[in-house]
Amino acid sequence: MGLGGGLSKVGGDLTGLKASARSALERLYRELGRHEELVRTLVSKAEVGTDPGDRVALLMEAANLTRDLLEDVDASIELYRGVLEVDPSHMEAVNELIGLFGLENRFQDLDELYAAQADLAADPARRRGLLLAQATHRTNMIDDTTGAFQILQQLVQEDAHDERAIDAMVALDAKVESSDPQD
Repeated sequence: MGLGGGLSKVGGDLTGLKASARSALERLYRELGRHEELVRTLVSKAEVGTDPGDRVALLMEAANLTRDLLEDVDASIELYRGVLEVDPSHMEAVNELIGLFGLENRFQDLDELYAAQADLAADPARRRGLLLAQATHRTNMIDDTTGAFQILQQLVQEDAHDERAIDAMVALDAKVESSDPQD
């Protein structure tokens, strides 16, 4: 019941320990401020856990500790991705990944995250918001005006009165016009 290849290197292998031993280590590491060991213990508990809510909580704590105290962005990204393996639409993990991908200029990862989350969104307004964010991202960060236009065109076709999509399409058109060397 592993959580993906990236987490094993973050968590280490404590899966052979009894649950009581992992809990004792967790308490000890918290009291001593040994954050690396605490993160490994939390990940280990998440890997052997069966309750999705508990697993998500453990991984979120490990990811937040890794980001804030260990200042290891790559490891925290892997942990937040681990959260999404358990709960694919976990909003806090998604928002953390959006921030970290932007901070680290991992624009392709961010584009893929927007697309995956839009595909998963059950709420039409959330889906539209994610697609609009993806189109804006493609316009401003990865200079994919064609991809941005296709997304915006889809949004306008779905709802011809979507002012945000229309405004984004007008802004994209103005950007393309201003960068057109034909004038």
